[in-house]
Amino acid sequence: MYHYAPSTGGFYRADIHGAAVPADAVPVSPDLHAALIAAQAAGQRILPGPDGAPIAQDPPPPPAPPPIRRIGALAFRRRLTPARRAAITLAASLAMEGGDASIQVWLDDLAASSIVELDDAETVAGIGALLAADLITEAERDALLADGLPTEAA
Repeated sequence: MYHYAPSTGGFYRADIHGAAVPADAVPVSPDLHAALIAAQAAGQRILPGPDGAPIAQDPPPPPAPPPIRRIGALAFRRRLTPARRAAITLAASLAMEGGDASIQVWLDDLAASSIVELDDAETVAGIGALLAADLITEAERDALLADGLPTEAA
């Protein structure tokens, strides 16, 4: 006859463990013991049930991975259509002719980067400038700042 102790999560046999069997141990039949060990071998956990008797239970699901907030610069650019990227480049060029290099500086910084930190203040400000200049829509802003996909991870 086996015994299961909820306090330790272990199995004991009186003929082996003698007085070392914990006081809270409950009897477990050899058939139940074998079934629990088989369930554990199949990936389940052995836990005390409501009455202290052991039960097999599936482990909890793994935690969700953290959101991806660093993506490759090319993946970031490709969140916009080629036509939208071209319009932004043209707008930056026209603004440069008028003496405003702010969008071009942001584009140059983006081109010089291998990764884009989606929460970085300059990234957010640059996207805000594109929105303020009517070069992107709010939906495009949201898409640019959305969590990365595994294929975009830097």
